[in-house]
Amino acid sequence: MDGIPTSGAEGANTPGAASGDEARRFHEFLQRHEPLPEDVHRIEFRFGEDSTGAPAVWIVVVTHDDLNPSEEHLAAIRRLAEDVRADIFRSGSDRWPYIGIEVE
Repeated sequence: MDGIPTSGAEGANTPGAASGDEARRFHEFLQRHEPLPEDVHRIEFRFGEDSTGAPAVWIVVVTHDDLNPSEEHLAAIRRLAEDVRADIFRSGSDRWPYIGIEVE
């Protein structure tokens, strides 16, 4: 997807990279939402800077490839993504959360 950093592993020299503690805190958000909705394989966090140079996190919901997903499936993905995004806002993080969906 355009605008989403593609590297799952952030290094110390990557602009906007997350510290190990910060990355763990973000993954703890996911534990609040387990089990994941049916057909959602996993959620990935990708840390970096957005186009303005501000710290950001991309919440990427990875689901199965379906050319005609049901409304229920789409609604479940939207709810999950928005719930995780709300957790990030409530945490006081200075990262702006963006949401993306990828299929495999």
